[in-house]
Amino acid sequence: MTIIKTGLKINIFPVVLGLKIPAVWILLAPVLVSGLISSCSGATGKQTALGEANATLHTVEEEIVADKTGVSTTEIISSELNSGGNASVKDYSFGYTYHRQDGNRYVSGRGSLPEAMVLDIPLGGRPEWLVAAPDRETSVWVVALEDGRIQAFAVLETGYRKIEVTPNSIQPGQPPALIIEEGEPTILTAPGTRASPYSHPVMVDPQSGKLAFIETNGDLVFWEGGKETARLEVNALPDGRLIMDGNGNIVLLSDPTGRYDHGVLGDELEAESVTLVTIDPAPHILKKISAGESAVFEGIAPIWVDFKGDGEREIILTQSDRKIGARLVVYNRSGEQLATGPAIGLGYRWRNQLGAAPTGIEGELEVVDVRTPHLTGVVEFFRWERDRLVLSGEIEGYTSHVIGSRNLDLGMLGDFDGEGNIEALLPNHERSELGAVRRSPEGAWVVWKVPVGGVVSTNLAAATLEEGGIVVGVGRQDGVLRIWKAPVEN
Repeated sequence: MTIIKTGLKINIFPVVLGLKIPAVWILLAPVLVSGLISSCSGATGKQTALGEANATLHTVEEEIVADKTGVSTTEIISSELNSGGNASVKDYSFGYTYHRQDGNRYVSGRGSLPEAMVLDIPLGGRPEWLVAAPDRETSVWVVALEDGRIQAFAVLETGYRKIEVTPNSIQPGQPPALIIEEGEPTILTAPGTRASPYSHPVMVDPQSGKLAFIETNGDLVFWEGGKETARLEVNALPDGRLIMDGNGNIVLLSDPTGRYDHGVLGDELEAESVTLVTIDPAPHILKKISAGESAVFEGIAPIWVDFKGDGEREIILTQSDRKIGARLVVYNRSGEQLATGPAIGLGYRWRNQLGAAPTGIEGELEVVDVRTPHLTGVVEFFRWERDRLVLSGEIEGYTSHVIGSRNLDLGMLGDFDGEGNIEALLPNHERSELGAVRRSPEGAWVVWKVPVGGVVSTNLAAATLEEGGIVVGVGRQDGVLRIWKAPVEN
């Protein structure tokens, strides 16, 4: 395996000396970091079982395909899906193309790239979407091919195994959402024929099996016990994602409009508003936040994280208009705009928000995006100061989106090399390699690169295993799923 490493620091954005950091932020730093890691559990989303039984994967073939590159440890991290901390008799883990249920593409745990063992799995066609989730001593990988067929694999210590997953196909172009319940992987599907083909359902309450999904008319539908239990006229974006906080609350983009016809995200519709919904005590709309008279929220989903560390989640969005282009904005659930980032300054120029993570030099929380991913592709890091998002580092040469695609999930944040620092992992413009971008005192730099072995055709996906090891994967245009395995425990 060829590994490309670089130790060259690129001084793109100088640090402004003499900046005074409020004492309260210093005191809150440990709380902020631990809170983000524990509360945004997302893809691992696992509830502790009262009785641990050995779950077995339903296999298509008994023979394991051997991994010639070596052996890695496979593990699972546990975290709570719902508040309250009560133990459950069932185990669940989830896989989303955007990794966490709150829309934050931040992977907990530690990886071993660029030295990680590589596993290439041949597929039956060109992959379009990829999701992954841990399942005790394995990680489960589900690939949606461009014709809608589904293929699934369990990545083991010594190789991989094909497994069955139901259904075995979805609509072409539709993103999958994976649930593993008691060792049985399933693709979440909406009942009936009126669900939007550009989105997927979410499991609002795993214990009761309550689903929520978007219909083609823009309604948000709740389904439980084989029947519709509620319907809200939210006028949802057709390809919007339902972002959850794990406590029965949902946030989604709404009121599609063509007034900002940039048209780079699969259609010429963007959202005029973002809507907050709760299921407590019954599904109802809490708040609708407008993007403004001439602006839109350009994307398919917000990020919903506790950025301030006060126990309340903030909504992070990309706001765009014809005059100034795109900028990041932060709202609270009451609709108050708390902070804004700098605008690009030119219309029809976009920012793709990746996530929020402790990427700062001292572990401070920052928001990471990619400015103009179809042009220069600048990875940006922002810190929050009063009512502004202030640029703290940047570097160009990477992308998080292919123009015209509804896949906005080509980048992730995490400690992918196990060195204790958080990197942004995303493809170069040719999508032939992945680069790890890390903050530095001078701004940002590329720590290392790994070859993909072809051209990336899916989102990036990851699963965090039991002892904290991260498995990373991506699909290639030549019909191969490439996996970088979890670190080997000594």
